[in-house]
Amino acid sequence: SPCGAKPPSQQQGQRGVPLERSLQEVFKKDPVAIMTGIYTGDDERNWIFYVKNMHIFGRRFNQALEQFELLPIELYAEKDPQWGEYLEMKEHSYIDEGE
Repeated sequence: SPCGAKPPSQQQGQRGVPLERSLQEVFKKDPVAIMTGIYTGDDERNWIFYVKNMHIFGRRFNQALEQFELLPIELYAEKDPQWGEYLEMKEHSYIDEGE
């Protein structure tokens, strides 16, 4: 695996599914953010969002997760107006449906 990262176990991969469904439902109703990626490995699950308004995003994020037990979540933000992270991820993970 790249950079010595441990690949996710099946349990790790499945653990985040209910959380992600809740996030998708909330942001479908109020599209202040778009989830563009989910990375799992090394005992972490990273969700990548492109956000229109950080304050509203924070409120909706908390709303989506309020039904779950308290989780060790860290939020990190950076400016990426050209969607560089998304384009890089797409380039490295695109699967041609014709193959």
